[in-house]
Amino acid sequence: MFWAICFSLFLLMGCVEKSANLETIYKTNDNNIFRDTFSIRDKTIPLPLGEWKIISSGFDADKFFYVVLIQEHPGKIFSYVSVQVDSIQLNREYGYFKDKDLERSDMLRVFKHKNVQGEPLDGWFINNFIPTFTAKDSSPQYIKDASSYIASHKLIISDDMILVSHLLTGSHPYKKRLLRARYVYNPEAAGFSPSPKSSWSTSEWNAVRFNTDSQKVAYINELVEKHTSIHEQIKAGFHRE
Repeated sequence: MFWAICFSLFLLMGCVEKSANLETIYKTNDNNIFRDTFSIRDKTIPLPLGEWKIISSGFDADKFFYVVLIQEHPGKIFSYVSVQVDSIQLNREYGYFKDKDLERSDMLRVFKHKNVQGEPLDGWFINNFIPTFTAKDSSPQYIKDASSYIASHKLIISDDMILVSHLLTGSHPYKKRLLRARYVYNPEAAGFSPSPKSSWSTSEWNAVRFNTDSQKVAYINELVEKHTSIHEQIKAGFHRE
């Protein structure tokens, strides 16, 4: 019994140590620049061209771990990447839920490779996105840290951005691993005029109306081509057990 208790304490302390280590490794550092790829828990995340740096990291209430990287553009605007991974505390014996976003018909683009309840998930989508960086008292610390970074660096939160979200989960019978990589692009960095303030459904980038603008269509098609390749790179870097 004594050794069983000691072993249990060892496992518990090991979990705490590894959790703290993740937050230590992926802490904010303006001098730590990433290019081309970013790796976390043996998962490799391709990064779009340019320099990226971490502005926050941490756990949510469900023990998923997040890292947020940012790329600043001229004019104090920015794009960012949010990476969500499973953590050592997670044990999804019955797999992950079917992803609702991969079933939606109101997206700019959806690429559903596999979306079956309890089985490995594989898919990605593109959609217009109105970001908010307002942290509440109940928000996870990594969201508060991202909000503080943007405020302290006086960055401008654009009213319309483009989200490209990739989702993969693993097939291990007891440890269901997850990777969600969200790439949030700022069209203003590509030369588009700032969008007028609107809601998601009335945005000029919404799937209902963006097709009337050939430049917007070309921009989304370029993202499709780029992220078709990125998704395959993410899959190759997602080391399934």
